[in-house]
Amino acid sequence: KFSYNFLLACRERGIHTALETTGYARWEAMSALAGVTDLFLYDLKLMDLAAHRRYVGVPNQLILRNLRQLAASGQEIHIRVPCIPGINDGEEQIRSIARFVAEVGIDRIVLLPYNGAAGAKYDWIGRPYSLSDRETQSEEHMASLADLCRQERLLVQVGG
Repeated sequence: KFSYNFLLACRERGIHTALETTGYARWEAMSALAGVTDLFLYDLKLMDLAAHRRYVGVPNQLILRNLRQLAASGQEIHIRVPCIPGINDGEEQIRSIARFVAEVGIDRIVLLPYNGAAGAKYDWIGRPYSLSDRETQSEEHMASLADLCRQERLLVQVGG
């Protein structure tokens, strides 16, 4: 309700609205937010259900279903893929995301190289950070992932 009211107030004042989301919400909430959002920055992490459940902690069916529905409704959507070394930054994982994105009619994807600074947030809230041993991907690796996305005719941005 807060997000809806905030975005509505922005819209009423002529302010462009954007919402960053994982899409893990009831469709009723997503649909309401779509009515007051100009741009969705939509995170996709993994297409494989088992891998998504293992690494993210929830299944991805709802996320994918909501993305399909938002895309079908004509919303402006930029897909964001936070690339985690050894988890979702391989050719197979990125290719499957790019195919899905193109299939639902979205033409933009942003590949986000791993940012180890996230560990500081976990320290701040007193939780262990299991990815502290990962390193940011090389420019060459990210360029090769971008090429995979371009093969699906997507506009690609690396970094965000």
